[in-house]
Amino acid sequence: MVSRLGPANWVHVTNWVRERVLAARVPRANGVPWQPGEPIVVAGMFNTASGIGESARSSYYAMQDQGLNPTAVDISALFGPVDFKSRIPVGEMPRDARGLLVLHMNSPETVRALRYLDRARFRGWRVVGAWAWELEHLPAYWSNGFRYVDEIWALSAFTAGAIVRSGSVPTRVVAPVVHVPGSVSPRRDEFGIDPDVFTVLALTDVLSSPLRKNPLGAIKAFRAAFSDDPNVQLIVKLRNLDRNPKFQRELSEIVAGAGNIKVMENVLTREEVLSLIMSADAFISLHRSEGFCLPLAEAMSLGVPTVATGWSGNMDFMDESSAILVPFELTSVSRSDPFYGTVPGAVWAEPSIEFAADALRRLERSPSLRQTISSRAREVAAKQSDTRRFVEAAGLLSSK
Repeated sequence: MVSRLGPANWVHVTNWVRERVLAARVPRANGVPWQPGEPIVVAGMFNTASGIGESARSSYYAMQDQGLNPTAVDISALFGPVDFKSRIPVGEMPRDARGLLVLHMNSPETVRALRYLDRARFRGWRVVGAWAWELEHLPAYWSNGFRYVDEIWALSAFTAGAIVRSGSVPTRVVAPVVHVPGSVSPRRDEFGIDPDVFTVLALTDVLSSPLRKNPLGAIKAFRAAFSDDPNVQLIVKLRNLDRNPKFQRELSEIVAGAGNIKVMENVLTREEVLSLIMSADAFISLHRSEGFCLPLAEAMSLGVPTVATGWSGNMDFMDESSAILVPFELTSVSRSDPFYGTVPGAVWAEPSIEFAADALRRLERSPSLRQTISSRAREVAAKQSDTRRFVEAAGLLSSK
């Protein structure tokens, strides 16, 4: 019999079978409560530059700032290459009989992470899954993870909606804290940005699905707005480009001959990424869907005017006064996408390239518009930097 499963679906089925085998030795959630004063562990990919790694670091920072004294446990090597050195001191799981484990790992990886952390040894701990997802419904292969968490923290109301529609585990919206060190400043000279050139920035981790992140849409909007004008520049900062040869070829074709488009692939520290954002005159994200989109929140915090698709998780912290929101049509998710194309009936946004191009032209021509959006963006984004807001949303009380 010929299988009807495509290669991407076989990957998910194989992972599901593996997780079920591993699950045989991992205790399920038992609903134990956490009491203030008991230890807290934040486990995640502290030593990766990924968004999920930054989410773990953000949680740790917020709890530490509020006097909760968490322990950071790094599980980066379990899931991928270690490509980042966190300044957060990491340790091991405490020996206490009770406590709170906040696991920054999505449902499909939950069992593997708990097995690695020796979940059987800390049965009296409450387990929280800090999950990120970018569509209105979860894929079927996420179902197993619900059994092993007592509670779920969703990055946004959009993500929480998808989780609640798929399971019955108590779910909170606990948005990440946007932490921008005071030492961050523009470094246009270091990045080779001419001070007289209007510069637009787009950021993408290719492993997060280039179809969903849609940097090619940003490039199309930029070219429609400015063609080959040497007085403007688009910087496309990419991570893990070499991990997707097909997208690499598509990118090369679309930027061929464009002297005012620069592709950056070099590895940057977090402070350097923030400085790059701050060095831009505008930030663009024509994503098709986001669970939260930390770079957009960071750009707003730094006062950089943003142009973004007006749909999904970023709408928790953006409005028409603090950003230029691009209209869209909801379309079926491409079945060629290896992660999101497996969800039956899934939809995402197709942003208007024409509107985005006009928005970029307006920002380039009007310093006063940029200043107005910048001021309002800082105002709105300030709420995302409040660590007290984070611990309250998470249901934690400071021990101070």
